[in-house]
Amino acid sequence: LFVDREMLISDYNFLMKIAWFAPFVIAGIWGATLSSALGGILGEPRILQATSSDQITPKIFARGSGASNEPRNALLLIFLIAEAGILIGKLDVIAGNVTMFYLASYGFINIAFFLENWASTDFRPSFRVNRYIGLIGFIAALRVMFTLDMISMFAAFIIMGLLYYFLKKQQRDTDTGVVWQSVFSTLIRSALHRMRGRSIE
Repeated sequence: LFVDREMLISDYNFLMKIAWFAPFVIAGIWGATLSSALGGILGEPRILQATSSDQITPKIFARGSGASNEPRNALLLIFLIAEAGILIGKLDVIAGNVTMFYLASYGFINIAFFLENWASTDFRPSFRVNRYIGLIGFIAALRVMFTLDMISMFAAFIIMGLLYYFLKKQQRDTDTGVVWQSVFSTLIRSALHRMRGRSIE
């Protein structure tokens, strides 16, 4: 079943018109919305609390309440952010920006997998995947981002770059290693092998 491009752009209810049973579409939308909302309420405050405990985000969000250490301060901030999104009243604006960050995250996860698989000897996943799938996924994510909105794509990269600079400035030392060290070591080792091969010839 093919849908006309103009219908996709202009008619927000096209799915209900082409569906076999329209109430199923409404039920699916409600289910996806509620599951995302519950996931955000339950998961994101805990993530913010954890990053605050690691002194990455403000310490005020690391405070918990009760025996289970409930992240009330973090939950309040998440609630305010969600309320601000609701008050904007334009789903297209919110969806476009959120989509860029999701695609950027998927793209960087794919390129990190490709670099780790190619350069790091410590990278031994139990589930084997060809490394070039990660590279293809990274290029595909960039392509989709560029096609959707080039300005939003660059804005997302600038924001993520600022976050990286902020974290780098804090100099958080971890025992997980740095992928770029493995990449540079692999490049140097490959260059030395080629130089040795030419000298033998």
